[in-house]
Amino acid sequence: MTLKKTDLAKRQGLQIALRLKNASKADLLDKQAKGRPNAKPAPLLQSILSKTKQDESKS
Repeated sequence: MTLKKTDLAKRQGLQIALRLKNASKADLLDKQAKGRPNAKPAPLLQSILSKTKQDESKS
């Protein structure tokens, strides 16, 4: 494998990772906006929300 192919693969990998990150952000925002009662928020979102609630109660 040449250096050019490696660089191209890295670039493509970064682009894919960025797309996945943006897609997951949009998915979380979509779930929040719809507010379906049976939809479970993502674990990461739950942890962030619980930390913000704890911070608010401390101050």
